Order: sequence, then C-alpha cells, then structure tokens
Amino acid sequence: MKKYIQIALLLYVSCGYSQEFGQNKVQYEAFDWNYIRSPHFDVYFYKQNSDLAKFTVNVSEDAYEQISKHLRWTIKKPISIIVY
Repeated sequence: MKKYIQIALLLYVSCGYSQEFGQNKVQYEAFDWNYIRSPHFDVYFYKQNSDLAKFTVNVSEDAYEQISKHLRWTIKKPISIIVY
C-alpha cells in the first residue's frame, strides 16, 4: 500500500510541472509578407526570400503542368504556398 501511495504522489507531482510547459509569453513581430500570383499558385514570402519564392513558383507551375496532363485534371482556384 505504501508503494502505491508513493507512485501516486510521484505521478501527481510530475503532472503539476507539465502544466507550465508552453506558457511562455508569445513574441509577436510585424511580418512584412509579399506574394507572387501565378495562374495556379499564390506564393507568400518575406522580402529576403524573394529568390526562393520565384524558384517555388517556377517549380510549382512546371510540376502542375506535368501532373495535370497525366491525371487529366485542373484546379479550380489557386493554391496558396507559404515560403517561411
């Protein structure tokens, strides 16, 4: 019986510490988002990632052409891609 009380006490104490996890203050910054609109994709990015965003648009459009021909299917509205 003493063993069960010790285990229950240990579990109770350990659960109390887990409640504090993730309660740190969230830091908010002003994000300067830009976007590139292509026929099938909207790519959102930070200004410093503009080269990567252009690359993403090109690769996405090329892949879309191949996949849509293979599947004989088209999308109805642009797909959003976030480059973070």
